[in-house]
Amino acid sequence: MNEFRRRVKARRWTYEAFALHFGRAAVETAELKQDHRIAAVSVSHRSFTRWMASDLKGLPNSETCLVLEHLLGLPAEDLFGAIPQPAATASVALPTEVAAQMPEPVGARFVDPSLVPHWTGMLQILATTHNAFGPSQLHQTAVHEMSVIGQFRQRTGGQLFAALLAVESRWAEFASWTAENTPNGPDAGFWLDRSLQLAQDAGHTQLVSYVRMRQAQRAVERHEVSDALSLAGQAWQAAGENPRDRALCAVRQAQAHALAGDGRGSRSAIAEAAKLVDLADMTEGLDDPSTIGRHCVSAYVQAHEASCQMLLGEFALAASALEQVLGTWPAGFRQDELLAQVWLAVSYFNTGRLAEAGSLGSEVLSANATVGSSRVHRGLRQLALLAGRADQQQPELRTFRSSLALIPPRM
Repeated sequence: MNEFRRRVKARRWTYEAFALHFGRAAVETAELKQDHRIAAVSVSHRSFTRWMASDLKGLPNSETCLVLEHLLGLPAEDLFGAIPQPAATASVALPTEVAAQMPEPVGARFVDPSLVPHWTGMLQILATTHNAFGPSQLHQTAVHEMSVIGQFRQRTGGQLFAALLAVESRWAEFASWTAENTPNGPDAGFWLDRSLQLAQDAGHTQLVSYVRMRQAQRAVERHEVSDALSLAGQAWQAAGENPRDRALCAVRQAQAHALAGDGRGSRSAIAEAAKLVDLADMTEGLDDPSTIGRHCVSAYVQAHEASCQMLLGEFALAASALEQVLGTWPAGFRQDELLAQVWLAVSYFNTGRLAEAGSLGSEVLSANATVGSSRVHRGLRQLALLAGRADQQQPELRTFRSSLALIPPRM
């Protein structure tokens, strides 16, 4: 009996109990090592069975060993005995047609298909919480839940395997979004790439389009013109029939064209987005279970039309549009509302309405203390940089900048 088996049996852990504790240990290890990749490490039922039977040809990979050492309190060599580590091999993505025919792994237990709608519904609840209250604590929840989904996915095959791939992709995209809105911003690209790989492995073209759309959004926010145009085009080409998700792709095309200085292309794309949202409202509402981008409502499109006008230097038009849409902003989309208010404050500044810019900036800063969105905070810092070039005697702007300076840059 190896030490791993002895310690697992002493705790009376089944595989399910071990998987739960291992997932939590992975998150803790990732935080200790400051390596977000460790949080996604999981152990399949098949590997667990082999470890319990001392049927090993080599130690687990280095990340798994780190988590096991954190969980069980011994070096991996002591847990399993001195086993030479085999040469590293690259993981191979499983094609969809193979996944659909994949038999149940040897020794695997029954995986309840109702876990798919369970995790989908849970994600929708967390997304609503994120929209209303911000990303606090949600990022690590998403990362941990992905490790659990991955463990169950590895124990099944066929269509359920592909369905769990798609669910895990949705959670990875959500992890990217929460990272984007927290100081974990650099992790956002990693999780978005992970989401894309999972969606491609699942053969889920709608998800692939959605992730490409998100990648285009990140490119726009970083003013990467070529990438924004390319990714937005790929998202649109892969978009399916769902009108609300297609509208999101059209919004990204509008932003990419505006970033490139193509006003005509931008206006055409945003007009298409508005038509698609109207179609979605008339035919499906917000209850279509196939819709991924439920946040793409009419107010969202109008606010992003104003963001395109800002990119084109049309700040007076943007201010007018934002004033109108913010007056009737829908409940439940608080972060997007605060971001639109930041855009309005920037538009005020660029049209000489300095007092209104400073007052609105202070208002958003106060509201974001509860929401805690790093995207909103970054927008406020951009406003502060603009204000720094203005007349320092302007009291509203001076008050705004003084208040912002009290908040750490890494918020």
